[in-house]
Amino acid sequence: MVNGEELIESQTLVDEEVELKGKFNLKTELLAGTLAGVSSCILFYPLECIEAKLQVQSSIPTGTQAAANIIKDKKRPMNMGVSIGAQNSIGPVTLAKNILRTEGIKGFYQGVSPTILGNAVNWGVYFSIYRATNHWWNMPDINGNVYEGPAWVGHSVSAIAAGFITTAIVNPFWVLKIRLATTKKYSGIGHAFHSILRSEGVGGFWKGVGISFIGVSEGLFQFVSYEYILDQIRASNQNHQLSVGNYLFAGGAARFIAGCITYPYLLIRSSLQSEPCQYKSMSEAIRGIYKSEGIKGFYKGIGPNLARSVPPAAFMLYIVEFFRNLLTSS
Repeated sequence: MVNGEELIESQTLVDEEVELKGKFNLKTELLAGTLAGVSSCILFYPLECIEAKLQVQSSIPTGTQAAANIIKDKKRPMNMGVSIGAQNSIGPVTLAKNILRTEGIKGFYQGVSPTILGNAVNWGVYFSIYRATNHWWNMPDINGNVYEGPAWVGHSVSAIAAGFITTAIVNPFWVLKIRLATTKKYSGIGHAFHSILRSEGVGGFWKGVGISFIGVSEGLFQFVSYEYILDQIRASNQNHQLSVGNYLFAGGAARFIAGCITYPYLLIRSSLQSEPCQYKSMSEAIRGIYKSEGIKGFYKGIGPNLARSVPPAAFMLYIVEFFRNLLTSS
């Protein structure tokens, strides 16, 4: 009799979870995504800063004329306090030590302001559009028919829609982040904004947006994998709610898969958005990186990228689910 009561109670909890999952509230999604983006940024930004510096190294190959010019220009601050040649050979651990020695703890938070703003806007907008599209996809049409095909199709459409719209909105934040994280010529986010606007015009804030649109595939792989892993866990758990560990595992595994597949685009985008920039176009960046470092050049810094992106992705996706359930149930 006790087992029967426990079974009914467990089934009720699952039914409530499914019901909450089917609901959509724009304010809830916007708030949950914003809080998750800001929280993960503050906790994990030092790793993101190191990653950005490692990616930009690939845009200044050793021995190029541009590198020589930078060395000769004593008025230009040297990135990371090391020589150009050293920049192209040091790893993440050595880089972290150099930052700590030359800049202190604050060096790990160089460019954090636009990143916090960017993450807040990015994930608030992304989750709102993603969930709204998912909700729309599963709504009955005018004839009362409901989509009964593979779930991954709806998740893919939602991720693509959210990715394109979010990328167009937040690209200026990422340009500011890369500039502030990789050079000391700006005194702050306001100075960087006015300097880019004055020297490059409005278009300067959308540098690298083309490659960023290609990066929509990152969200596609991540969220389709995330939803699939969660569905598999739900199926294996049968009559039990998902635990914190389930959400963390699903979020981390999904980010790892997406990161391994799409990392080269991140490196190329950072190379195009950095200052000084060797390349005038995406194709020129691809040729330049391949010529100087080969295929491995497109995966330079992937270690710190995964170390930086997997834990916060797992944390952020859980926080989103937590706030969504909390706000919806209340």
